[in-house]
Amino acid sequence: MKEYDVVIVGAGPAGSTFSWKLDNDYRSLLIDKRSFDQKKTCAGLLTERAIEYLKKNDLTMDEKVLSKPEKLKQVYLDWDNNEENRNGNLMNVDRVNFDKWLNSLIDQDVETKFNTRYNGHKNKNGHLELYLKGENGEKKIKTSYLIGCDGSASKVRNTCDIPPNKHRIGLQKKTDLDIENAYFVFDEEINSFYSWLVPKDRFTLIGSSFNHSKNLDRFKIFESKIKERFGKFDTYDEEVAPMTMPQKNWLHFGNERVILCGEAAGLISPSSGEGISYALRSGDRAAKTFDKIEDNILNSYKESMKEVVDEILEKKRKQSIIESPEKRIKLFS
Repeated sequence: MKEYDVVIVGAGPAGSTFSWKLDNDYRSLLIDKRSFDQKKTCAGLLTERAIEYLKKNDLTMDEKVLSKPEKLKQVYLDWDNNEENRNGNLMNVDRVNFDKWLNSLIDQDVETKFNTRYNGHKNKNGHLELYLKGENGEKKIKTSYLIGCDGSASKVRNTCDIPPNKHRIGLQKKTDLDIENAYFVFDEEINSFYSWLVPKDRFTLIGSSFNHSKNLDRFKIFESKIKERFGKFDTYDEEVAPMTMPQKNWLHFGNERVILCGEAAGLISPSSGEGISYALRSGDRAAKTFDKIEDNILNSYKESMKEVVDEILEKKRKQSIIESPEKRIKLFS
């Protein structure tokens, strides 16, 4: 049975950042259930926090990672109160190419396997026995630590006696609508969160999220209102995926030999749904805890994340304002 010091599940921003930052002295394996050619239900927008992280690490993205327009104005449309608010800029990226680029930063000493599923683990006398299924069938491996970076529906989290993330259902379509800004729409008739319109090269992504699958029909209301305000359009691809819905005590960083990063840990902004900046920072900080010779990696990681947790809890308080049309008008006007 092959042995590793660290096995990372999930090759998105959190998993790739952890793998890139981890000291090369560790025998490490990075796996992902998908190939990088698969689409992601994500608007592909980098906030100032994410951009700041890339600059701090002297990282410059390849041109093919960026979508046109490369920089977008962030515009909030409060259709409940007929208000508009412009607030900051965003960097526009192709999510698949962004993930590929982050993965390219990883040292060749890190073994990588795609199209490989994590199917669970057991604690075995000071190590973990992992069960994987790849293109060549099922196999077992040993590891000292397991790093769960497998997103909102994290299987690693779900096999650790940690409450699973609650989810919204995200629905996103590609359209031929022609716009120049990134729009975030608040409308109680559509949902209790927000919907989005994001130009992406020759297309525009339109998306929304819903608390239950029975509410997916409300997307038709969103499409109808877009046509009233922005003009007619045709739709092409449709993608559906879970989105973390922060509830009480939803943040968890793992247990004795399991570390959770990114959305697997529940690290997502309750007020905006943004997760890339938290994935980058948590993957970075988790890897750095392995630089220290300590008995308790988990406690060290939790300590390093206190500032980020405070930031998220503040956004949780902001969420209650944004979801109320009466309170929101004071914020946006």
